[in-house]
Amino acid sequence: MRTSAIAVTLVVVIILGLTVFLAYQRSSINVSPTPYYPVSVIDGLGRNVTIASFPSRIVSLAPSDTQILVALGLGKDIVGVDYYSYQLLQELNMTSVLPPNVTVLPPNVTYPSLNAEAIEVLNPSLVVGDAGIDGGYLSQFQSANLNVIFTRGDLDTNFSGIYQDIYLLGKVFHVEPQAQELVQWMESKVSKYSSNSSVPVAYVICWTPQNDFYTVSKGSFINGIIQSAGGDNLYANLSNPYPEVSGETILAYRPPIIIANCVYNVSTAKHHKFLRDLSP
Repeated sequence: MRTSAIAVTLVVVIILGLTVFLAYQRSSINVSPTPYYPVSVIDGLGRNVTIASFPSRIVSLAPSDTQILVALGLGKDIVGVDYYSYQLLQELNMTSVLPPNVTVLPPNVTYPSLNAEAIEVLNPSLVVGDAGIDGGYLSQFQSANLNVIFTRGDLDTNFSGIYQDIYLLGKVFHVEPQAQELVQWMESKVSKYSSNSSVPVAYVICWTPQNDFYTVSKGSFINGIIQSAGGDNLYANLSNPYPEVSGETILAYRPPIIIANCVYNVSTAKHHKFLRDLSP
């Protein structure tokens, strides 16, 4: 019974971590463009960035940033999002939070290199990027004369980091009260699922054709969620935040809890059988 309870807790907290911003969305906000602007902030790359006026045309390049923007009531100001942001909104049946004519950027806009022209054509007043994913493109953004602000995003390892990203965007878009309220709401929800237990957990992001899989270590946000919920991540000590490991390690560990990400190719019959075979 205790193991089942921890399993439910872990699943709920990880789902909460992915959707908490979206669940708190606002349909509209009132922004006063003056005399608040210009405003200066320190972004996720440690840069001092000055925002001259309210950014009314936003391009968001990461799901985490898109979720925060939507939660702060800024969905209507988004003119472009990355493919994965839109995919997550589709999974949640929440694409309506964006304008009907929003541009969904294909994956190759930011990988393996930045396609600045695809962003420039949207005429954004501000590009919101993830320092852990898009930070390496700073010079290219600057060369294209694109105004960009970075959250720490993928560099965050716990909820506290996410809260700081929310405060940052709250200040950029002059919605600090909404940001404060959102963080307080999140804290109240997260506290309900926190635990001091230590139950072994294996987290499966996606499988490879070789029957290996990608997981998470101590450098990732998901590892922080697992720990907060009372889990002991079996792969926490690996150096890469998202390491590739052999599927045979699960056979060796036989953890009581296995969490599989349903979005990324883990729903095949082959791997369902592989996981079922581990069950006592």
